[in-house]
Amino acid sequence: MGGPPKKGGPPLALMVGAGVGCLVFVIIIVVIAVALRTTGDSDDDDADDSRSPSTKPTRSSSGDDVMKGAVYKRVPSTTVEVPVPAGWVVAKRSLYSFAFSPDKKAMLAFTTVSSRGEFAGRTQHAWRVFKMRNCTKAPKKSLKIGPDKLPALIVDYECQFNGVPSHVSTVLVNAGRRAFPFVIYAVHKSADARTLKQAKQTILSMRKR
Repeated sequence: MGGPPKKGGPPLALMVGAGVGCLVFVIIIVVIAVALRTTGDSDDDDADDSRSPSTKPTRSSSGDDVMKGAVYKRVPSTTVEVPVPAGWVVAKRSLYSFAFSPDKKAMLAFTTVSSRGEFAGRTQHAWRVFKMRNCTKAPKKSLKIGPDKLPALIVDYECQFNGVPSHVSTVLVNAGRRAFPFVIYAVHKSADARTLKQAKQTILSMRKR
């Protein structure tokens, strides 16, 4: 007589194969989860940057860009932002927020006026505050400035700024609000090429927030 019948069941090779398959599936799920988490973190960082435009530095497409690393500052009570070049020192004087270059040969200042009629009066006030004398005026220019094509009235002057021959520009921006941004820069004619370009770009690179 034969022995007891053998119990049925799946072959050992089949069981091992199934176990390996399950392990591979689990690894794939973990990898996908990690990838999705990394992508999500990156999106959150971008969102945070967009919520703080006044502290977000400019991006340069060229290593020779004199405004690389500049930080935009909002003109109070307006939607207009003015770029402050990297390394310039920010301060406050009278009605103005202002910044000056490391060599102190250039200055940028800004505030607001309530109407176009205050442009000339505020210019005279800025001259007294920042010690500008003997200014010779050039004709007014109406331009659209910056990436947002902001309509602006610009008046250039040749002045003595802190006793040194300098170029001065005053700008009144019509940003479509009750308050008009008033921006002024002064730069010594003896300043180096980089500082001269930075001073000019503080006006030409203004934008809407």
